[in-house]
Amino acid sequence: MAKNDSTMLRLAFHPEAQAYTAYTDQEGRQSLKKDDLEKFISAVGTPKENTWNEPIWNETVNIDGHLASVWVDYAFYLNDKFLHCGVDALQLIKLDDRWQIFHFTDTRRKQDCQVPKGIQKLYGTLK
Repeated sequence: MAKNDSTMLRLAFHPEAQAYTAYTDQEGRQSLKKDDLEKFISAVGTPKENTWNEPIWNETVNIDGHLASVWVDYAFYLNDKFLHCGVDALQLIKLDDRWQIFHFTDTRRKQDCQVPKGIQKLYGTLK
């Protein structure tokens, strides 16, 4: 993200990959929204004045043959301003000796974020 490299990011995804966001809407209902993965990749790859940072921690990886799942906590910062936290849940497939993401879902919230102090020191506090 910080490198604004959409080419590198695009290589991480299978051509048929899908992305979703699981969130609580303004009325308090649990919701699921399909994201436009190409828009996300383009947004990451577009040079911008502000720096996007998404530090991760608590990685859990499960692998069985050529299928893997990854579950990881993250915090999202715009420069040094905390915007939200959540979990990234990814499903990967290994094809031709290369792992590719074929399913990506994230959660987003602003409360109950347990961002490690070391990350807050590097990127900014939760205020």
